[in-house]
Amino acid sequence: MKEQSTIHAPDFPNRRRSINFRKHAITFISGIASIATIAAGTLVLAPSATAATAITFQPTGGTVGVVIPLKATVADGTSDITAGIVSYFANSGTLIGSTAVSVKGASEAVNWAPPSAGAFGLYAVYAAADGSQTVTSSAVTVNIAKSSTTTVVTGPAMIKVSSTAEFTATVNTPGVYIPTGTVTFQKSDGTPIETKALSNQGKASINILMPGTEQAFGIRATYLPDINTTGSASVNFYTAVTPSGSNVLLTMPAIGTPGTAVTVTAEVTPPTSTGTMTFYVGTTVVDVRTLVAGKASFLWTPTTTGAITIKANYSKTGATVDGTTSQVIVIGQPAQGDRITLIPAGSNTAWIPGAGYVIRNGSSVTLNPRTVSGLPVTISATGNCVVSGTTITAKAGIGTCPITATTAGDARFTKATQLNTVAMAGGYQSIQAKAPAPGRIAFKRWYRLADPNLVTNAGVPVSWVVTSGSARCRVKPTVLGAMVLIINRHGSCTVAARAVGVPQTWLKLNKRYTYRA
Repeated sequence: MKEQSTIHAPDFPNRRRSINFRKHAITFISGIASIATIAAGTLVLAPSATAATAITFQPTGGTVGVVIPLKATVADGTSDITAGIVSYFANSGTLIGSTAVSVKGASEAVNWAPPSAGAFGLYAVYAAADGSQTVTSSAVTVNIAKSSTTTVVTGPAMIKVSSTAEFTATVNTPGVYIPTGTVTFQKSDGTPIETKALSNQGKASINILMPGTEQAFGIRATYLPDINTTGSASVNFYTAVTPSGSNVLLTMPAIGTPGTAVTVTAEVTPPTSTGTMTFYVGTTVVDVRTLVAGKASFLWTPTTTGAITIKANYSKTGATVDGTTSQVIVIGQPAQGDRITLIPAGSNTAWIPGAGYVIRNGSSVTLNPRTVSGLPVTISATGNCVVSGTTITAKAGIGTCPITATTAGDARFTKATQLNTVAMAGGYQSIQAKAPAPGRIAFKRWYRLADPNLVTNAGVPVSWVVTSGSARCRVKPTVLGAMVLIINRHGSCTVAARAVGVPQTWLKLNKRYTYRA
């Protein structure tokens, strides 16, 4: 039998516990190549009677919302370890995530997107799958920096004089963190207009009355940061204020290739507008079309490479220009790569591409996908789980489930794929007991613990035993099969509801109830 030792969990305020373990070591590594290491060293757990277990960390700094992969290797000096789970925690008990550990001590990475700036105490806990032991590493401090931001203003390309136009400021970060705080809208000359709070999407909008004369109206926005971000300012956005206010919108790909036809569509608001649309490639007129339901389109096949300006002039009568817009299409430049981000519901921590994660039998995780392109994400899976929309549900307690997230791509972005592997773990059994809440109960009174033929959610029969204080209390079935408890002598008594595990499906149940009379 291996030697046993006792250690304490990381010493955070209001939290201290003792844990028994065999002579195992957890090597806990956090960081990515682009983040500089701020400290490195060996931390030693509380001394045991026989030997100390060393936990080697290589902590790094980080940035709010930017993923840091965490990975631990569990080592035993005398033999292979028992397969189990490694869980990562921050600041005295906040669970970051868990991953399976093989009998060789290897584990997949768990990604962590720091939710706020400041110092975090990180530690790892290894739990053997058979419940034989739990090992907690020492804590290490990781300093998280504020996230940078960029601010962009959007609005209508053209608007009628003396009418109201809506402008929107969007504040972005390089990670998954959504900034809060406020933005101050200003005219292009710096004159303040109004300060607005950001929404839960990092956006703020304002309605502005346009001038009564024809001109280019400019607006910009300055972001006043929250405690986790730095400030930023947009460039000036200009909208054309015209007497007609006809707003022409061009729809076409941002990129193309020589010899491949491109559809260019111009749309006028309101959609009841009538008249003609004249299309230009550069300064050359290439087509004139009559509006149908406010729209006109033409098919253009580029013959050269480079950045080419497409322009559309709208005319109500054919004699005047009542609206115009232009857009640049780049011919010959390949589409840029898209990127998928998968964030579990209720978490700010995105899945790392290629990393492995754990779902217990019978439980689910719902992913909130995001893309750089804004294109939808399709999630599929094979193995011991099923996918419904973006929700993954484990159907076994063993094996793996390869997860594939994809986008279809378009003219602007190439197709994107992210692969992850979900390891199935045994599910937790539960019961619908009648036992009173742990605590003080009456002396020499029978209490019902369970109805007859109680089984777990896995259909496994439940037995009841006294695990502590057998001289003071006892449990027994009634003539009808219900299980009851009585305390005959003053003092404490602990009883347990037990059920065997189901191999490769459910963990064993050992639910304890402690009473005092």
